[in-house]
Amino acid sequence: TLKMSTVTGNITIAPKLSNSNATTLGVPTESLAQALSSWVITAGTGENQADVFYSDEQTALGTSSSQSYDLSGVLNDGICNSADFVTVKAIIITASASNVSKVTLDSTVANSFNTYVTVDTELDCAPGGSIVLIAPETGWAVTNATADLLNIKNADASNTASFKIVILGTSA
Repeated sequence: TLKMSTVTGNITIAPKLSNSNATTLGVPTESLAQALSSWVITAGTGENQADVFYSDEQTALGTSSSQSYDLSGVLNDGICNSADFVTVKAIIITASASNVSKVTLDSTVANSFNTYVTVDTELDCAPGGSIVLIAPETGWAVTNATADLLNIKNADASNTASFKIVILGTSA
């Protein structure tokens, strides 16, 4: 019997920062330790829910090349279910700190998934950096065959690049 998978979890952005300055009057300190954004993910296809999850690690994206993720039924998740997105609610990309140059989330190529921006654009992710896009309520629509390719490119002509990606969304 085939059973449907259940996606649950959370995505939290919670910086913990401290700023101090030694003066002759003491050491004034400023601190920030709070969740700026937190999404508790429950299983389903409604607001604040998800039922499709995909992750990948590219350890050597070739020089001057791209990796395309077809969001309409070609991907399989880590437990061999089809990762067929109707909406995307989160995209998280982290570039390896050992990269020589950036990787780019590129929505300018043909059939790009680009509904998270109002115009075709490129978002650069520097070595050790991350791109985090989250829309937990309604997400961004995926359009099969015309707006369903999520493209990550390595524009470096001499060095490979490594990155991790997480895509979260719904099937309906």
